[in-house]
Amino acid sequence: MKILPINLFTVSALILSGSPLLSGTTQALKSAQIFSDLFIAQSSSQSISALRSGFYYATGTLFNYSRREILKNSNGRICMKVVEGPQNHLTTQQEDIIVSSLSSRQGKLYLDATNTEVEVYTPPELRRMFEWAQPETPVAFMDTVNQAALWEFIDSKPAQGSTAEQNKIMQECVQSRAQYIRRFKGHLIRGRS
Repeated sequence: MKILPINLFTVSALILSGSPLLSGTTQALKSAQIFSDLFIAQSSSQSISALRSGFYYATGTLFNYSRREILKNSNGRICMKVVEGPQNHLTTQQEDIIVSSLSSRQGKLYLDATNTEVEVYTPPELRRMFEWAQPETPVAFMDTVNQAALWEFIDSKPAQGSTAEQNKIMQECVQSRAQYIRRFKGHLIRGRS
């Protein structure tokens, strides 16, 4: 009777070494990898579904004039408004705004406008990975556009700086069925001297 190793790392090492011990175990390893991939995809989709409609802010003075807004519809369509303002209070700058659909590919969420991954974090992940995150934050995300920022959910209403026209564009985005990308300028934020 063969005693097979339980640890997948051990199994992998034995397979790579060509060990005859594991002649029938290659299939078991492939099955375990498929199970692992399915678990990761399910975990990712649960995180994606945790995203809430509303606005998100990042802590840090670099992001005082920037925000993210999410809008979801009942069909699961998700759109994001990326608002980038000046990086400090001395600079005068008009907001750069992108409204974009988000796509789920292989269990990961991507911002279509930039093709960058959006990593969603639920409370257990937030507490474990970001000890400085607000304890009452129900969901947060990072986008690979700006990995320095953890965008934390603040409120389910649009942000104070949102206009009726911007809200209309967000509605167009979630109602569209195709990839949606729209870039435009927002408010002029005057620097203080």
